[in-house]
Amino acid sequence: MKLLSMLKRDMRLFLRDLGPAVLLTCILAVACTFAGMAARSGAERHTEPVKVALIDHEDSILSRISISMVTDQSYVSSLMELEQAEDIDEALSDMSDGKYGAVVELPDGYMEKIMHGQSCRGKIYISDAIGNEGELIEAIADLGSRLLTSGQLGVFAGERVIENAGLPEEVHSQFLDNSNSGLITFALDAYDTVFSFEVLPYGDTGISIQLYYAACWIVMVMFITGLFFPDLYISDCKGSIYSRLKTYGVNRFSFIFGKILYPAIFRILIVLIAIFAAGKIFPDAFASSGSMMHMVLILSAVCIFVSYITGNLAVALSKKGGWAVAVLALSTVFLFMAGGLVPRTMLPEILPKLVLYTPFGSALALVVNALGGSLGGFAGKEYAVSQAVIVCAVYIVMITMFVMKTLSNMPKSDEEVRL
Repeated sequence: MKLLSMLKRDMRLFLRDLGPAVLLTCILAVACTFAGMAARSGAERHTEPVKVALIDHEDSILSRISISMVTDQSYVSSLMELEQAEDIDEALSDMSDGKYGAVVELPDGYMEKIMHGQSCRGKIYISDAIGNEGELIEAIADLGSRLLTSGQLGVFAGERVIENAGLPEEVHSQFLDNSNSGLITFALDAYDTVFSFEVLPYGDTGISIQLYYAACWIVMVMFITGLFFPDLYISDCKGSIYSRLKTYGVNRFSFIFGKILYPAIFRILIVLIAIFAAGKIFPDAFASSGSMMHMVLILSAVCIFVSYITGNLAVALSKKGGWAVAVLALSTVFLFMAGGLVPRTMLPEILPKLVLYTPFGSALALVVNALGGSLGGFAGKEYAVSQAVIVCAVYIVMITMFVMKTLSNMPKSDEEVRL
């Protein structure tokens, strides 16, 4: 009965905060969405195609066809965006103004030289603004020439056979025409016909960069929503009220239970709505995330864990104050360490591993698992989930001891009792 009475009291306090909590959660969700998009954009910026001006002094039909075939290759088009330019000085001026990251100049007659195995190199002008990506641009710009020139070794070998066999000149001429024609077609299509490309998971997360940032901000929202229930957490923690509740027979378990239960239900509902909306808006992003039931169960467990941590922390610190600042500050620091504000690849390798041993990191590891990935700390990926569960259990024990000790010392004297 005492537990039921406390649940009713906590329900009234929870409902008092519910309206503002829903509004603030919506605002927080929108803010986190934009923040996550901005952070993800920064992480992906180095993979965006670099604009390159192309000066083709030959401007022959064969040259135009060759350039078009090269730029249409999926691999090349994902790395650089070529724009035809007429004047080299104008192109260089545009590069200085930041319009282009590089300028490629192809000399007159380069196709004829390549087809006859002669050395042929264009000029590459690279802007300092793109840094090491200039090496990539130079390699791509020289790709067609290298493939064709290397392929000419086969043509020369065939010519040697024809010469040694004493075959007529007509055979030699026909061989060169057919070989060069086939070689050009093969070389220009080589990336799309010979090589296959696979997009690997983001870092060591096992999921795409989009899903990883979503996981980071889902956990962040879970922690921050605890700040929206101040009445539920701290109203009963005044010495006079808590002492009176003890007089009525309310024990520490009954006192804290509702303060964990209702925020957990609130978080689970928010997560279910978010999963449903994301599944409708981004069906492809969640296609590799495993079963929906698996995701719901894990995220619900994370909601309960986060509610337990934030609820008990709020109760334990409510008398001294600063519980909201503690939750916000720690969550932000852990979000940074996990790579939710800047790319994981830009952080010291130790930080993303250390954060897994924090409440935020253990919750993040479980969320990543729900989305189809795996975050392994020092224990390795094969034990990632077990490690996260153990870390969660350790923090549950620690926070329970902390809050029980705090409640046992409140109130300290009969003077605080006001019946």
